[in-house]
Amino acid sequence: MNSRNEMDFTSIVETKQDYYSKYLSEGDNDDLKFWAQLNALELYFERESGKGYVAGLPEFPWWFGIDTVYTALGLLKTPQLPLVKSSINNLAYYGNGIVPHEVTTAGRIYAKGRMNEVVSFAYLALRYVLETGEMDFLELIDKAVEILIPALDRNGYPIGEGIIEIPGTEKSALLDVACWFYKLLDELKRESLINSLKQGKELTAIFEKIERNFFGVWRNGKNLFYDAIKGDKKHFAGHFIQIYPLAMGLVPYQEGKKVLEMMKKVGFFNEIGMIHSLPLEKYDAGNYGGQDKNSIVWSLPTLLALKAAKKYADMELMDILIKSIKKSLHLGTRGALPEILPNGGCTVQAWNAYLLDIF
Repeated sequence: MNSRNEMDFTSIVETKQDYYSKYLSEGDNDDLKFWAQLNALELYFERESGKGYVAGLPEFPWWFGIDTVYTALGLLKTPQLPLVKSSINNLAYYGNGIVPHEVTTAGRIYAKGRMNEVVSFAYLALRYVLETGEMDFLELIDKAVEILIPALDRNGYPIGEGIIEIPGTEKSALLDVACWFYKLLDELKRESLINSLKQGKELTAIFEKIERNFFGVWRNGKNLFYDAIKGDKKHFAGHFIQIYPLAMGLVPYQEGKKVLEMMKKVGFFNEIGMIHSLPLEKYDAGNYGGQDKNSIVWSLPTLLALKAAKKYADMELMDILIKSIKKSLHLGTRGALPEILPNGGCTVQAWNAYLLDIF
């Protein structure tokens, strides 16, 4: 509309089709994997200031650290791998190797990275190295380690904010951060890359420590986990980060099945998906679209729950979550899984490409 573009309409359509054919696998209207790729591709923004996947439209047309982690993890085995690389490089550039929390597409850093983003971005760099063999990306892990090691508590887990936005948690170790760190070290060790890092010997000792103590430190009773640890005090408030040990496969199979059963029993899931928080210890998270932010169903926790259900063969939960996701695809922008299920927040959310990592 009112464009000064000198290309005629047919040329524009042909250019768009060429773009799709280069970066998009084929699929149909009922193919979750096709829609996840398509909508991520639509959220790839190129500017003079940089290029990468923005968080979501219409509300968040700028680059987010944690959104990029999930988006890129989902797209590593798709034709969009070159776009994943440029997105990683874009955020690394703005954070001098340490991912920021959010950067405007004009190139302004809105907020520095949280601890969960520092460690999860390092994990993304590792997964990229394993997919491509581009060993220079290990430098991003080295940069993260410079932040992580000085931030470890006495149990070996990074202190700093996680994905849940709770005031005061910058001085606590959070369950999701602990899981990302454990998973990062586990894969570095398993892939024989830990000694390729500058502080590889120290990381090996830390890994051996948390491999021994993870369940002793984080288990809250028989079947659930603490959300946060601050000094000698451990807290359980029932946030969706309970799903992280399961989504990452850190819990032995039979134990994992018991944890999922307990989570279903105490009310983490409804017919739409996974709620943000149990109503145990309320904090003022504000409203989102006229709803209490704590009680709504976000698509990302729901995807993590789907991954956990798949890992631990909970067919009942898988069926509920997949049906909800398929239904949500057609309620807003057709084929776009929104930020909040069944239809809320951003009408298109980049992190939903994480669906591809699950399947």
